[in-house]
Amino acid sequence: MSYSSPESISSGDEPTNTNYDVWKGTLRQCLKGIKSVGDFASFTRYTSFTNPALKIEGHPAFPLPLTPGHAELIKAACKQAPFGKGDDTLVDTSVRNTWELEHSQFELLNPEWSAFLVKVGTGSAGGLGLMNISLKPHKLLLYEKGSFFKRHKDTEKEPGMVGTLVVCLPSEHLGGDVHLSFGSDERSFSTAPTSRFDLTALAWYSDVSHEVKELEAGYRLALTYNIVQNGSKKQSAGFFGQQAQQIKKILLEWQRLFPEKNTLIHRLEHKYSEASLSMRNTKGRDGAVCRALHQVASECGVYLLFAQLTRSEKGAEPDYYGYGGDDEEDTYNDMKTLYSYDGKPVGFGGMPDDEEVLDLSKLSEGNPDSEDEGEFTGNEGAESTYRYHNTVAVLVKKKSVHRYMSQVPHYGSSKNSYTENMVQMVADDMAKFMQDQTVNEHARPPVLEVIRKALGSGGSSKAITPIAVYWALTLEDRKLYRSAMAAAAKSGIQDIHNSAIKTACDFIEERFGNNPESIEWDKWVGNVAEADTVASVQRIIQDFTPVFTNNVVRDSFVKWGESKLSDKFKTQASFDIGEHLFFVKTTGEKHDQKEWLMSSLIPALASRGTRALIYGVLRFVFVKRDQVEFAIAKELFEYVLHHAFPRLLLQGADMLPKPAGSGPSNRGPPTRDPPTRDPPPCSGPLKDFVDLVDQCLTLGLVEKRKELLEACCNQLVWTKAEWHPKKVGGDVVPQLLQPIIKTLKEHSIPATQGVKDLFEVILREGLYANVPQNPPKRRGWTHKPRACPNNYGGLGHKCRDCEAMNAFLVAPDQKVWRYQAGKQTRDHLESQLRADSSGSGYGSGYAFGSRAQYFNIKTEKTQRTHTMVVEKTGREFAEAVESWQHIVWALDSRLMPLRDEMVAEMLGDEVYRELVLLENLLAQIPAGTKRPADETATGDRHGVKRVRL
Repeated sequence: MSYSSPESISSGDEPTNTNYDVWKGTLRQCLKGIKSVGDFASFTRYTSFTNPALKIEGHPAFPLPLTPGHAELIKAACKQAPFGKGDDTLVDTSVRNTWELEHSQFELLNPEWSAFLVKVGTGSAGGLGLMNISLKPHKLLLYEKGSFFKRHKDTEKEPGMVGTLVVCLPSEHLGGDVHLSFGSDERSFSTAPTSRFDLTALAWYSDVSHEVKELEAGYRLALTYNIVQNGSKKQSAGFFGQQAQQIKKILLEWQRLFPEKNTLIHRLEHKYSEASLSMRNTKGRDGAVCRALHQVASECGVYLLFAQLTRSEKGAEPDYYGYGGDDEEDTYNDMKTLYSYDGKPVGFGGMPDDEEVLDLSKLSEGNPDSEDEGEFTGNEGAESTYRYHNTVAVLVKKKSVHRYMSQVPHYGSSKNSYTENMVQMVADDMAKFMQDQTVNEHARPPVLEVIRKALGSGGSSKAITPIAVYWALTLEDRKLYRSAMAAAAKSGIQDIHNSAIKTACDFIEERFGNNPESIEWDKWVGNVAEADTVASVQRIIQDFTPVFTNNVVRDSFVKWGESKLSDKFKTQASFDIGEHLFFVKTTGEKHDQKEWLMSSLIPALASRGTRALIYGVLRFVFVKRDQVEFAIAKELFEYVLHHAFPRLLLQGADMLPKPAGSGPSNRGPPTRDPPTRDPPPCSGPLKDFVDLVDQCLTLGLVEKRKELLEACCNQLVWTKAEWHPKKVGGDVVPQLLQPIIKTLKEHSIPATQGVKDLFEVILREGLYANVPQNPPKRRGWTHKPRACPNNYGGLGHKCRDCEAMNAFLVAPDQKVWRYQAGKQTRDHLESQLRADSSGSGYGSGYAFGSRAQYFNIKTEKTQRTHTMVVEKTGREFAEAVESWQHIVWALDSRLMPLRDEMVAEMLGDEVYRELVLLENLLAQIPAGTKRPADETATGDRHGVKRVRL
């Protein structure tokens, strides 16, 4: 075991006089000198162990766990344990009150005990950073109620002794904790919690002060051993203290002299899988180095992380085909997921510069782990790519660790878990150093920045939000606190929101419980001031009120809330669907104040409410109309219909499909199936409008109903040029047309001219017009040409490879094409052949998936440039026809709900047969063509064929 103490790398404080490479060399030498590392004490619990079979003369072997009766028998054979004071050995129960037996006075009969003891000794010694040790039996100790041993250090009982091992056998007890200290470092171990069935091992260096606290109940039975260091060099707890101080000094110089250098990568000697990448799984010298770094890194403002790093080294590949290239050496580092010291993924490493590597030569040491061989391209071979896979320890300055959050891959749930782990890591680190002002200065900024970034990226989880609220309050960062509360509210997960509110309420009550008048509620309720709406104030009141446990604080809060709610209602410019609860709740609670409702609340709804809010309130009141709280239903409807009439009508934009990602639809992921799925649903509240018409009829407002429906239908017909019926949403039939017919039939009301006109516009100019022409028969092997993305215009920019391919595709007499080209060109052409359909031709509007089935593609390999062989399969035209048939069948299924006598009578026989029964389109499908089960129209599609007019 050796350690080289580095010379100081700077005689002054100016970084300009210090070379970064020299400093890295100093750290490299320091780490190279580390052979082992450990703590000054260790504690290990064993749930599975070997019974030593303790035997004392005159008694059979004692069973375990130890019983009180057997403990008394052992005590009778023991003597009071002495302690050393100077050159004297004394017995004084005010200093030490323990029973003992010399190792010569008992036996351990189980022959398997020796092997198990080696395991225990090796593990405990490893925790101390010791190797090559021996264990010498010392004594058997028995602690009973009242036993203790005041603070002391162990004396050297034999040559080479460096520490003590105490093996506590299963014996139930309470108390008796062992307190150890070395310098300012302290440890406390408790054997009591698992004493009934488990074996525990404690070890410490001889120069460590320790104290055994009083045993409160039961018995503790322990075997003690002297740890002897084999070899000439003797180790102590102080050795690791010196080692740690050297590393600490170097890392602090990194902070002070090189503030712009934020990351340093050290290659480990062993390779580890991602599943085993953590401090506890490091082996041999890797473990020693990583534990040494971890011991001091945090207090130096540095995090120790782990990662897999691939070093790729590659020569330039000639650029013969115009797809780019680089004459320079293509050598780079690729570092994937970053893991915390305990093995949790926290970020993404990206592509670190060579300067960030402590010893660059180590990354490509030995034989490469993988290789991509270059291919002959016509003139000369491209050089191979060699990859070297390494496991690395990554030192990251705390101030910059947030940089690795934004690089987390955005797929699955990975990003959320990475972010949660990062937040937890920096929060745990902050908690560890809250009382240390110097270290706190390093820990505080990353906590705030990481949490701020986690919230800013939209991340909110049960793990992140409570941490964010707690640290924002603790560190008195009001802006972050508001962001955390807003994130909790927007998460949509009640547990997250509740946890954030509970944290905030506890803080407010603890700080202001004795003086609630001084509470600035706008500040401490989080996001109220920013939201500035009736809905937000009402939500805050509902969420916070039941959580407060201090009645005085709660009353103060409620008083503030009522005042805030009144102010917001008077001044808010408009109300949207978020205010729905406020309006219906207020209507019900103040039902006995009809004058106020009709002069204040309902006018505000009619004049400042959005259409969605008005629809929602009217629907709720209609459903509850028989309850006394909502007896005002008919008057409310009449007022709103009179004063908000234009805003209740459907607009052209309502008929168009919802934008992608704006809501659920019945569209699945891309597949090879035909395009039978409907387009996205309509954007507007079509069904809600028809429901409103139905509600008016039910309430006896017949004239209002007629006026409302006719005005809506006429407006949509007159403005069709603005919303283009061909773009109509996929659910227009079940959401608008079918409900209109159903409502008219239920109330025995004939269809008006406006309704008829709207039906014909949607059916003829919308749904029917979206069916393309039946694809014409192709000639021979003709296929559709492909548009190359590299042909972006201008002389000399055409892709000659695609031109050659297209000449083959459109040729009716060519089935097979052979083309000699390099790999990049072949890949480009294959991607074109397998791309989705686009452009013009009989395939336009019909192809519905991968074109893989249209061509058989293979590569003939030769010593030089390979040959691409493409064979047409003849499936392109057949699938275009199938696709057209599926489109017709899908429309036929969608129109089934309209096959009704009222629709037939309204449209007339000829129009009904054309637009609803689709007779002209279905006649173009050959008889006997099998229709897919999921597109089979249910019911009697010919149930209404002719209507006498």
